[in-house]
Amino acid sequence: MGHNPSEAPPFFFYKPLTALCDASEPINWTLPAYSKNVHYELEVAIAIGEKTTSNNPEQAIFACGLSLDMTCRDTQQQAKAAGRPWATAKGFDHSAPCSALHTINWEELKHLGDFTLHKNQQQVQQGNVNQMVWPIPELLIELSKYTQLDDGDLILTGTPAGVGPVIEGDRLEAKIDGLPCAMTINIQQ
Repeated sequence: MGHNPSEAPPFFFYKPLTALCDASEPINWTLPAYSKNVHYELEVAIAIGEKTTSNNPEQAIFACGLSLDMTCRDTQQQAKAAGRPWATAKGFDHSAPCSALHTINWEELKHLGDFTLHKNQQQVQQGNVNQMVWPIPELLIELSKYTQLDDGDLILTGTPAGVGPVIEGDRLEAKIDGLPCAMTINIQQ
């Protein structure tokens, strides 16, 4: 969502396993001490259930949930300016709170409703898997050109408009219509 696929292919980055944190129940999430500008990005999380090739991306989808791609924008801007990777801006510990994952196939996934994020009870992001610039199967095909996707991999699929900052005391609430997964994140210093 947000880039024109006719102009450039999608780009990817990795988050280490330590970035994942369980947000299947409400959690208190601590801002990283080294950043003064942390932003949320709501994304659909797709769990891979089998080895993926460019011939079978839909069959590889095993489960779905929601995740936040928490990003230190100040750190990211410094890295961009120096031509360096964004690892410390996007891959820090607990930078990917994730809801419970629910078993789903591609046909069911296509029929889910909107996914939304509320910040302090105000809707700030809304998207739908059928409105993504890069459809999920196409993302999986493109990513599988560079790395084997395998059972247990978790792919975050991009964010709708409305990305913004968080500060201590903010409350983020995410849900997706049609799945019993939701997240509540309380931001603390």
